[in-house]
Amino acid sequence: MHKKATLGNMTMAFTFLFLIFIISVGLLAGIYIFYGSGYDFRETESSLLSYKIKNCILKSSLDADFFNKENFYENCALNKETIEKNNIIKICKGDSCIDSTTPLFSSGSNFQSCLFEGAKENKNYPQCSIISIKKQSETYQIITGSSQFSRREQT
Repeated sequence: MHKKATLGNMTMAFTFLFLIFIISVGLLAGIYIFYGSGYDFRETESSLLSYKIKNCILKSSLDADFFNKENFYENCALNKETIEKNNIIKICKGDSCIDSTTPLFSSGSNFQSCLFEGAKENKNYPQCSIISIKKQSETYQIITGSSQFSRREQT
């Protein structure tokens, strides 16, 4: 038996195993990224909803029917079904909107959770956005929250 020049065959075995390892790691990483946990856009969604409502209030004339539930969604170009399913909205005059029992507009409940410090890390509570605006010497406070979880859906 001639054992000269057989080192090349052994080197190729290590190279082959290294390539199999790299390909396996790439496949596992791709599967984890695709099927991994959902995306958390709740804070961004509540901020965007606050922004849309703020612009709607500032651009519109606030007549008696503006904050009526049916008119409000139409005036601000919001989808009623989506908002009522995944979001909370409360609009009040003044600065103490969380405790107010007479809001101008309200959709959803449990606005106290917006003040919980632990709610920011807990996925069971909505992420909230609280802003105040002034229009015609009146101060309005807008509280919006989102409890919608985003996941990639298979098609």
